[in-house]
Amino acid sequence: MKMIWQVIGLGRNLIIATVVGLVVGCLFGWMVMGWMVMPVKWELTPAEKEQYVLMAADSYSLNGDVELAKARLADLDDEEISEIIARLAATHPQEKQNLLNLGLALGLGVMEVTPQPAAAATTSPTTVKLTSSLGGILPIACGLLLVFLLVVAVGGLVITRLRARGEEEAPAPARQARMPAAAEAMPPLAPTGPPPLGHFVTTYNLGHDTYDESFSIETPMGEFLGECGVGISETIGTGEPAKVTAFEVWLFDKSDIRTVTKVLMSQYAYNDDSLRAKLASKGDPVLAELGQIIVLETSSLRVDARVVDMEYDDGAVPPQSHFTKLSVELMARTIESSGELEGMGGAIT
Repeated sequence: MKMIWQVIGLGRNLIIATVVGLVVGCLFGWMVMGWMVMPVKWELTPAEKEQYVLMAADSYSLNGDVELAKARLADLDDEEISEIIARLAATHPQEKQNLLNLGLALGLGVMEVTPQPAAAATTSPTTVKLTSSLGGILPIACGLLLVFLLVVAVGGLVITRLRARGEEEAPAPARQARMPAAAEAMPPLAPTGPPPLGHFVTTYNLGHDTYDESFSIETPMGEFLGECGVGISETIGTGEPAKVTAFEVWLFDKSDIRTVTKVLMSQYAYNDDSLRAKLASKGDPVLAELGQIIVLETSSLRVDARVVDMEYDDGAVPPQSHFTKLSVELMARTIESSGELEGMGGAIT
């Protein structure tokens, strides 16, 4: 099921990236390439220019507006307008006077030329020609840009997916921790029964003042059931590094919506009545001993925690008051698969 959701998520991300790439490519091609890099220019053919001048002459003969005529012919230079008027005056006698009047209004020197039927006969109607400063490069550039964006989007998705898969497959730091040498002589924490939902080892070392490890408990299909972990509960004295005298071992059950906690204490904290009473509000007090097994249970989950390595600060005053090292092994199972632990080399608390 988890793999199916991953495939669905990958497909959804690919579709989103493709759509975004298309939109960005179209906007880039339209606004940047079309307006700035390779702007489109419109160009009239000679025959269309003649028709345009004829219409301007007819309009001027009706309204006599010189400024309007100049604005309409602003895109043509004076020499070109003079040649067109002269040519049209020779080939369109009925429009000759209007054309000459337009030329005079524009202040042009218009020469009359003789008609050239052969050239006129070869003139054929054409449509408006669309050109650009770089010719036919625009479609190619847009296509290459679109392909580039798609390659970048797909490549980014693949790299992200591979990186995420590598992170999923790589064990968490706590799962990578090797069992301490002192634990090699201990029997397995769960020698029989179905495989546990999680097996974790976490180690505290003096100087890790923010120590707080947590582990997710999931079914083989990836369904989240709860969490368990170990963290600092109480310190003593002042200065750095912090002097940890007690740890919290806890279990959270999603179905039970509660957290079960037990406090793993040093010899000093366990024997100090005031400190023990203070920590009792956080959870059941337990004396930390090598091989000690602590059981945490909710309505549906069970975690067996075992102290597999521990060291006190030999120079501490009072003695055995704070830890320099503590390693805890955690085994998570459902209540149905839990069995009585026997012969574990330590008492069950």
